[in-house]
Amino acid sequence: MTEHMSETDVVVVGAGAAGIGAGLALDRLGVPFVILEAKTRIGGRAFTEELAPGLLFDHGCHWFHSAHQNPLRAIADRIAHRYDARPQPPRPVHLGARWADESERQEADDEIDAAFAAIYAAGEAGRDVAASTVLPPAGRFARLARHWIELMACFPPEAFSALDYARYRDGNADFPVADGYGRLIARLAAGLPIRCGTPVTGLAAMRDGVAITTPAGALRAKAAILTVPMSSYRDGRIALDPAPDPALAAAFDDVAMGLYEKVAILLDGNVLSDAETSFAEAFDESDPQALPVSFEVRPHGRPLIVAHVAGAALAQLRKAAPAALADHAVTRAKAAFGSSLAGRIREVRTTAFTDDPFIAGGYSLARPGRSAARLALIDAAIGTRILVAGEATHPHYMATCHGAYLTGLEAAAKAAVLAGREASPVIAEWVPAWAS
Repeated sequence: MTEHMSETDVVVVGAGAAGIGAGLALDRLGVPFVILEAKTRIGGRAFTEELAPGLLFDHGCHWFHSAHQNPLRAIADRIAHRYDARPQPPRPVHLGARWADESERQEADDEIDAAFAAIYAAGEAGRDVAASTVLPPAGRFARLARHWIELMACFPPEAFSALDYARYRDGNADFPVADGYGRLIARLAAGLPIRCGTPVTGLAAMRDGVAITTPAGALRAKAAILTVPMSSYRDGRIALDPAPDPALAAAFDDVAMGLYEKVAILLDGNVLSDAETSFAEAFDESDPQALPVSFEVRPHGRPLIVAHVAGAALAQLRKAAPAALADHAVTRAKAAFGSSLAGRIREVRTTAFTDDPFIAGGYSLARPGRSAARLALIDAAIGTRILVAGEATHPHYMATCHGAYLTGLEAAAKAAVLAGREASPVIAEWVPAWAS
């Protein structure tokens, strides 16, 4: 861009799943647009890295959640993007010195299920309270249940609303994406007008359009769609004019982004070769201070172990030392898988969404007593021509890639009308023009 004002009909801010969804819809509707992305890559929290030839690792999104209702899963079918729809086997549990027997593993599953059932029951009863206040009495596997709550919520149960959590519609089918969820979003983005390395620093709504400010110059559009994390507005990285009304400004704070990171442990190709894709839980039952961790073991047959940590446990590790998360994952992996890993770890990689200023965490949930803030974000707008989209703005598929994608489609339909087009429906399973 040059320093003078250039024009298009719609500017989409952010090239994550919501921004790509908006771009695909605008393209199909024939509306001129551009997507501005601050990072040097697209995808946001949907990012697949090729660690070695053929060795794919999803830093963030990796599962088609609620797969039978997930439009991105349907699109994957149409463009031959592979995923694993097989039923997942029971997850073994390592207790620190040994693997749990079948009755212990079932006891752990039952305690985890009871914790989530209590949160859903409270939410369905309309109780806008901290999830921690409705949990059943702690049992033997309370730490493991808490760990799973933090993985699903990105927050400890004291910090999120049971009512907001219970709004999520779980389709009871979650399929890991073998060809990479980030790569799927990148494939859908092929050919869209995306300008990476172009952070937006300000948007000003006018009577007949929007002025967009970037370090590379300015644009004017008839409408804009904001798809970046709420922290960008709350912390002032993107100045908004007019300022959000008080209810919306409060919602930006009350629907907060939690913590979630992964550790990729790259293995010698011959290690654990009898496992294809399996999952395991690990915690030291003898040490009350030991933090649990969840493992994907050889996902899709690849020589890799992926450790998952979130919420308060992740915050504790991050506070301890820069390498504490990686050290914790490797220690628990060695304890669980023993001599098979001795000297066979090639490399350890840790994701860094929390420290990325353009992402700033995992995914969103409303604070206790603030579940109405989610409702304030749905159909939110700044003035009349700046629309807000992203996973935080979906009423039932928050915290998911497809939820973000759907909000982008919906915002694009509204932006097209603001750009002077007749109202037209958008189709969730639309594929890019190259795949039509």
